[in-house]
Amino acid sequence: MSDEWAQVTAARYDRIILVLVPAFVISQYALYRLMHAFWKPRLTTQALEHYGASKALDARGKQAFMREASGCVWNCVFHTVFGSTAMYSACALLGSQPAQALGDYQELLVSGEATALELQEVGALLGSVFAALMVHFTFYWFCRWDTDPLQLFHHFAFIGVSVVLARRSAMPFVGLFAMAMECSSPALAVMTLLRQLEGELYQRISFVATVSFGLLFMASRVFMFGYALLSTLRVRFFTLAPMPSHVPGWEFDLVLFLLTCGWVLQLHWARLIVRKFRRHMRKADGKSS
Repeated sequence: MSDEWAQVTAARYDRIILVLVPAFVISQYALYRLMHAFWKPRLTTQALEHYGASKALDARGKQAFMREASGCVWNCVFHTVFGSTAMYSACALLGSQPAQALGDYQELLVSGEATALELQEVGALLGSVFAALMVHFTFYWFCRWDTDPLQLFHHFAFIGVSVVLARRSAMPFVGLFAMAMECSSPALAVMTLLRQLEGELYQRISFVATVSFGLLFMASRVFMFGYALLSTLRVRFFTLAPMPSHVPGWEFDLVLFLLTCGWVLQLHWARLIVRKFRRHMRKADGKSS
């Protein structure tokens, strides 16, 4: 790989982050201000209790709800486009050879693998956007819009992953499937928002979103990402396939470690989802009997 190509790839990564992070932060805050000023929702009793109110939200409760609601709307719109694009690109790499999956630019260039090179560039571009998204989420975490320490680890881990995936343009197979996990996020956003709103229609839509989220979570985050990760680990440690020459070996292994930690975190969340589902089913059986 030429030094010029490496410089162009790195410069694109830096430029996208510098442009998109302020755009993401400002757009979400503008949406928050707009919803806070003009939207007057009716919340369920459980939602009111969650925000420390009995009949109506006070100023602090309204701020907390609008922060969460604006985040749900923003994430739903963004991830509908981003997640579906990443999933479509990731599926195009299914069955790829090691040089294609690992993103060995030199090997692909010599062999004339134009399609694989194009998908690698798509992965690097989406990875740069994803890095900007994680920095944006981290900003709002430090603003206390989110307080879950696991989410902070998630954000920092995938910022680190994006350096190899996007800044060095490598590992497109597992990287694209990591980003494709976000295809479950729109359903999560719809579920999180609508279950707090009073009204039968909202609750029905929330139920559909809950089921959709559970299925998409298991499919994209547990099985598909897990398959891509385990396949990459197999190639790295149990075959003689050469690693991309433009990525230091320690960076490659560090990214695999971070991705493995990320998958373990997804398995932890999957266990919680299954437990909630089983608890809900037991309650439903109790009511029916």
